[in-house]
Amino acid sequence: MKKFYLLNYHLLFLVISIISWVYLLGIDYINPTNVSWLNSGDLSTYQLGWEYFRNDKWRFPIGLNPNYGIYSDSNIVYSDSIPIFAIFFKLFNFLLPEKFQYFSIWILLCIYLQILFSYKIVYLGTENRLFSLLGSLFFLTASIFIHRSGIHLSLLGQWLILCGIYIEISKNSKKDYLRLITLLVSLLVHFYFFLMLMILIFFQDFFKVLVLRKSFLEIFKKLILTIIVSIFLMYTIGYFSINLDDGLGWGYGYYNYNLNSFINPSGQNNIGSFSWSNFLTNQNYQNKEIEGFSYLGFTGIIFFIIFLFNIFKGKFNIFFQNLNWVMIILPFLMISISNNINFGDINIVSIDLNKFVYAFFSIFRASGRMIWPVYYIIFIIGIIFIFKKFKSKSILVLLILLTLQIVDIYSGIKNYKFGSQYTAFQEDKKNPFWIGLSKQFNEIRLIESKNQSSIFHHLSGYLIEENFKKTDLVNLARVNREKTTTAKYDLINDFQNKDLSVFNKKIFLTKK
Repeated sequence: MKKFYLLNYHLLFLVISIISWVYLLGIDYINPTNVSWLNSGDLSTYQLGWEYFRNDKWRFPIGLNPNYGIYSDSNIVYSDSIPIFAIFFKLFNFLLPEKFQYFSIWILLCIYLQILFSYKIVYLGTENRLFSLLGSLFFLTASIFIHRSGIHLSLLGQWLILCGIYIEISKNSKKDYLRLITLLVSLLVHFYFFLMLMILIFFQDFFKVLVLRKSFLEIFKKLILTIIVSIFLMYTIGYFSINLDDGLGWGYGYYNYNLNSFINPSGQNNIGSFSWSNFLTNQNYQNKEIEGFSYLGFTGIIFFIIFLFNIFKGKFNIFFQNLNWVMIILPFLMISISNNINFGDINIVSIDLNKFVYAFFSIFRASGRMIWPVYYIIFIIGIIFIFKKFKSKSILVLLILLTLQIVDIYSGIKNYKFGSQYTAFQEDKKNPFWIGLSKQFNEIRLIESKNQSSIFHHLSGYLIEENFKKTDLVNLARVNREKTTTAKYDLINDFQNKDLSVFNKKIFLTKK
């Protein structure tokens, strides 16, 4: 009977996932052979990274992708092409159609796992299936989850955060093994999830040693083993295809979390700016603090108040001691806020960092994202508090709160209806001159090689439609700076020396 109920709930999760999937993408875009919605900005970077990777031979490290970003030591990791999917589908490339994208499949999987792990967390604290199902809908409609569906598709894998939390709060005897597997999967999705899970694990173990007096040596050995295995996978995939200093990016303290972000419904996607709330008014950010966007919603704000009340008053121990939660949350909060502490337009304090300290924190370049685990913990504690407080009436109370939440944030959700966040990118037909050039030329190149060129944004859709074998017309956040610079000067020398072979089967572009 238990297995029957579980099967029914999984089928229900799948039905809800498919409905949500169609709502987010529309019927046309869920088709894996439709690449038209991935034709601009970061979206085209993901698709182009995959296309050049699939058409290249197998290399080692596995993720090397030198034809997309000549001289940049390009890798599917640095094009955010979701390495675990890119590698899997490349194995079956001989079966795939000429134009194929797996990102719509990835979105469906993320929706399903978002519901599954949030359900399992709530059920672990309540053992009530209906209540847990209602609770999971808060996570499905989380603003930080839907927000990423139109911009950074790999960052839709926020189920990894929920999975990590579930493993920590569970009593599973295989916890260490599950921790490691989740960490390794996160490295095959996006490095930010790996950072979040490592912080979660480290400070949970820190609490065990400091407060619970667990064996430091035993925990330290497990940590070292985890790091060694993770580094081995990173090497195998190609994280180290560029130098360490090339992997450090500017932006810490700029792409951070604003102290008003939990109550600020000011959102945006690829179409434009809008409000996520029918109740609250938009507030200002500074810099690029949209990276720290984390509007809780009307009910989420109630959960935040409950969260603070429970932390300070200690009414219920929800999975952990309250001190344990504090020790987990504080590092995320501090890193996400960064050295620039802002509330709206007001800069409260700006701390100058030593260059070596800044270099370390630059691995958290878009540090505003590090608020996501705190966001989800607020909802977890708030939802389970409702169950413990209201008991027999908890389902009714949660249903009312869910209704209030949806009424509030629908103002934001409607901006992601049926793939509308992608339709703005449908380009006009190109001048006939451009059509079919990849049948005559193998490479399309920049005269001045760059990892991020404005020309890319004009022609990214064109690159997807054509089939050039190589290009340095890319949009990559991390490249081998030295090789890219050297290549530029080598090309200048070739021009000056009138070496006509440089034009063999190659097109060179300049904005002017």
